[in-house]
Amino acid sequence: MISEEDADSPHLRKLSDSTVQQEESRPGISSSRLLWVGNVSADVSEALLIQLFAKYGTVDNVSAYPSRSYAFIEFKDLEDAQAAKSGLQGKLVKGQSLRIEFAKAVSMMISNF
Repeated sequence: MISEEDADSPHLRKLSDSTVQQEESRPGISSSRLLWVGNVSADVSEALLIQLFAKYGTVDNVSAYPSRSYAFIEFKDLEDAQAAKSGLQGKLVKGQSLRIEFAKAVSMMISNF
């Protein structure tokens, strides 16, 4: 069982909204270690998300935005992310059916203008 303190572990980095972009489900989009999880209930904690997704492998990062009904989960290994997406797609969590898609990090462009 993972506690709320585990969610604040220094081993889990937060992903900011500005560095992540959801990919739409369409043919030709490749898998990634980063998952976008939609339809997340407002009372779902990061600790609960870690508990659910860690069953599929090592979770590197979690960023939950329950007030916006989504979260990002990053796995250490691609295969674990794929398994989690398949295994948890549509799962009822606190009365909401999860929607999971592959996402990608958006590179931040830094300019020296």
